[in-house]
Amino acid sequence: MKKLLFFILSAYFIAQNAQAQDCTCNPNGFNPFVVTLKGVTTTVRCGHQFSQTCNDTIKINGGYKCVGNCAVKFTAVLKNSAGIVIQNYPAFTFPWNYSFPTAGNYSLEITPICGTTKCPPCRFFFTVSCIPPVTACDCNPSGWQPFIATIGATPPMTVNCGHQFGVHKEIPFKLVGKYFCKENCVTKYSAVLKNNITGDIIQNYPAFSFPWTYTFTIGGNYKLEIIPTCGEKKCQPCASYFTVD
Repeated sequence: MKKLLFFILSAYFIAQNAQAQDCTCNPNGFNPFVVTLKGVTTTVRCGHQFSQTCNDTIKINGGYKCVGNCAVKFTAVLKNSAGIVIQNYPAFTFPWNYSFPTAGNYSLEITPICGTTKCPPCRFFFTVSCIPPVTACDCNPSGWQPFIATIGATPPMTVNCGHQFGVHKEIPFKLVGKYFCKENCVTKYSAVLKNNITGDIIQNYPAFSFPWTYTFTIGGNYKLEIIPTCGEKKCQPCASYFTVD
């Protein structure tokens, strides 16, 4: 009985040893890789150079067949152009999904292991650019629309930037207007009313809105300057002038 057990164990270890010896690298072991990038799926081989942006997620699927009746294992490393390791994969598996957070040049090195032997690696190269976001809210050269102005009980009139108004003291004045930013984002306004002769500020409006109503109580020459803001950008102001008697 002991002899039989001995022979069984010996045969097992011999078989395991033979299997380990049969598991070797394959010069043509890497299969063609299937890559999905920007919604397009293509087939590539080792050494391929990819071009993508920071917002793209790349998916690489592939495999390797060792020589012999054994399963392959992988390790991998992702490096930047300076050779600094960005990501280490001691137990790499397919598919590989990755989105580069910053622009630059990178390489992915995938090393197959057959038995205990590390085989020649496969490398992929990546040129990554980060496209700055498009500013959706911007100034519009044609943003100012015609104004509707009403002086006291007179009929409303349509005017444009730069109009000179003649207004009597103690008569209410109303101005309605609009500025359209590009992409139809919300326009914010600030404004200042000045004495156009001395430059003294009569009224400051850090958060200006239409309609603007005002009653001049002192005669003189005045200027109302309205500044539209699109996003964080101050745009071309619009001025209206008043002669008050």
